[in-house]
Amino acid sequence: MISGLGDEPSIMLGCKHIFHVECIRKRVFGRWPSPRITWDFLNCSACKQEISIQEDHVELYTELKKLLTMKKKVHEMCIERAKFEGIDKDPRLRDPNDNYYNNIQAWALFKLAYYQ
Repeated sequence: MISGLGDEPSIMLGCKHIFHVECIRKRVFGRWPSPRITWDFLNCSACKQEISIQEDHVELYTELKKLLTMKKKVHEMCIERAKFEGIDKDPRLRDPNDNYYNNIQAWALFKLAYYQ
């Protein structure tokens, strides 16, 4: 059954969008949808900004903090691996007309896959 925001406990994200607490909880604790680690679930579904919440939602805040720490670590590993494999030398990173121009992190995340 679909319910309105006033029908169940709701939460305002850092981006000011409001969602049911349970919807955000399912999104955060559900993580990525396949064995490959992806991070889209950590973004607001309305504006695509990274989710941030206040500390008073202890369970959600703790899990989100843990996941954001993991995301940072995977990004660091990804850049390190890209340099090791020479992916950082790809011409797309030097082409001002390319979406990956000067963005080794995005390019490495596109080219490499990480699994838990």
